[in-house]
Amino acid sequence: MNQSTTSSCNRTRLLIHSKRFSKGVVKAFLQKEAHKQLFEQIIHDPTGDHEKQLHEAFQAYYTEIRFVSYMSKLIIHVARDHRVKRQKQQRIFSYTLDQPVNKEGDTRSALDLIVGEEEVSYEVQHLVDEVTNPCLYDSFHHLTKRQRQVLEVHILHEQSYTSIAERFGISQQSVSSTCKRALRKLRESYEKGREHD
Repeated sequence: MNQSTTSSCNRTRLLIHSKRFSKGVVKAFLQKEAHKQLFEQIIHDPTGDHEKQLHEAFQAYYTEIRFVSYMSKLIIHVARDHRVKRQKQQRIFSYTLDQPVNKEGDTRSALDLIVGEEEVSYEVQHLVDEVTNPCLYDSFHHLTKRQRQVLEVHILHEQSYTSIAERFGISQQSVSSTCKRALRKLRESYEKGREHD
């Protein structure tokens, strides 16, 4: 077989495989230039070494995607649990504090008798206050101040990327990439912490 025929066959195989892998995770994986080159390398020179390199790259990529997905769901779950807990506490305390203190004609409630100029707040101010896992807690402290702020506003205050972007005076894409970088940092730091345990 001559050189042009071999090149034509390789391009045909690449096209067939490209159509097969045009969906989902594999498509996203192949969008990175380094991954695409590994894939093309296997098509042109299918050796065990090239297959191993591609397999390892895909495993690392897939693990990262799964971890980011897991962390996102975990953070959302913790935030929802916190909101439900906070709402329950507000209902309980509002009933308790709204009841009359004294039943002998005094209609003042316990809330009316509380002296102080500061408003009583049961809200968590920082996301880190809700983290109970020591590795995750340490990982959270490795984030930059901006990353912590964006995660807290997005998770605790349930604000969209658009409203966060307006609040901080940055683009929506910047907010999105900040969240992704923060979650990636959390994962990497968390995994390193688990390895040392």
